[in-house]
Amino acid sequence: MARVKVIQKAAKVKLTAGRIAAFHCPKDKDQVFLWCSDPAGLAVRATINRAKSYIYQAKVKGKSMRFTIGDVKAWSIEGAKTEARRLQVLIDGGSDPRQVKAEREAAREAHTISLKSQQARESITLIMAWSEYIEERKPHWSKSHY
Repeated sequence: MARVKVIQKAAKVKLTAGRIAAFHCPKDKDQVFLWCSDPAGLAVRATINRAKSYIYQAKVKGKSMRFTIGDVKAWSIEGAKTEARRLQVLIDGGSDPRQVKAEREAAREAHTISLKSQQARESITLIMAWSEYIEERKPHWSKSHY
């Protein structure tokens, strides 16, 4: 007789500081989740190395994706709930939060490069430019040009 594997759904609970503090990963597993009842998809992930972080899991364009929100020490429960709702709004609007994050980081990097370039342009003085110009033209000029 063939065995049928029964998959149990994880119970969803109201996240509290006490529940999160008492939540740990057993030694026989790599990671476990404490799922939040509201908003759906929010959970606390505990790993074998004792790290705990808030995660948000949802379907993006038909595929299940998991996003790390942040460490439970750095994020409040309400902050994590707000971020989970923000991620769901992005998904509902047809955006992939990973792509939105990558675009935001690329824009930030481009802005930083632009600022550095502007600072470099502004730090060049006329005498520096003139000296470089003369040095560059030296092979083409005679002594009387100086």
